Amino acid sequence: MADNNTNEKITKTFGLIYIYIFLIGLVIGLLYMVHITSIGFNEVKPPLPDTTKQKSDFSLVESENVSSVDLDELLKPNKELIAKGKNIFQNSCTPCHGANGKGDGPAAVVLNPHPRNFTKKEGWINGPTISGIFTTLTNGISGSAMTSFSQLSPEDRFSLAQYIRNDFVPNPPQDTKEQLEKLNSKFHLAKGHVSSGQIPIEDAMQLIINENKPKYNELSKVAALISSQKGNEGSQIFEKITKDPIKALTILSDSKTWENDKNEFIKTVANNVNQGGFDSEIFTLSGNQWNTLFEYLKAYFD
Repeated sequence: MADNNTNEKITKTFGLIYIYIFLIGLVIGLLYMVHITSIGFNEVKPPLPDTTKQKSDFSLVESENVSSVDLDELLKPNKELIAKGKNIFQNSCTPCHGANGKGDGPAAVVLNPHPRNFTKKEGWINGPTISGIFTTLTNGISGSAMTSFSQLSPEDRFSLAQYIRNDFVPNPPQDTKEQLEKLNSKFHLAKGHVSSGQIPIEDAMQLIINENKPKYNELSKVAALISSQKGNEGSQIFEKITKDPIKALTILSDSKTWENDKNEFIKTVANNVNQGGFDSEIFTLSGNQWNTLFEYLKAYFD
């Protein structure tokens, strides 16, 4: 009897222990679930916008005459030159690079890759020499938010390079003679040059359209006239062998060599199947149909 009571007490004791273990495990699990969100937020940084994607279009840049520069003077970091560079830097560069050149400007947080920290020696694309910084200012850096500052005069770009080196770059390296000669040759600094302009792609396309509009209107009238002559055999053949009548007529208009030579006419048409507006149906034409088509179209281009 006593043994039975002892066994019951032991069983109850172990049962309570299992319950406590279960409850402790449950509490630990709940605590983990409560904190897992904050843990995840601490470990996973918010994604930054990708600024490496470049727009396919170009900005408007007017052509200009760029006068020659005195390299010997601009390579000397005098007070006036550095003061001028500082003013340009404060007005144009601090939003990204920060007032102290550490790449911590207010816009830096959303830029990927991060703006250049001028106080560090690692990671320079063109180097912290005068020629390297001038090249970066002139060309920009592809795949980054660093755009070209070629709208600045060469003197301004040199002054900006001198200021960056003087105030931020530790022990800035000096340019070799070869580096300076290459810089001078590449950007025509000693002789000066005429910088070519550029316009946005959409504007360029519109210019092309406008320049060719009179011709397009004239060929549209020809195409409409051909289409209206349903009973004419030449018209019927032309419509049979063209996918794009305007494009086909443009090809014929641009190439005048065919007008006095039927073989040259056949060659011109055959060389512009599909991409030139003509259809592969041309290969089904008989000799008489080629003669008819040649004489018919020649009348529109005499």
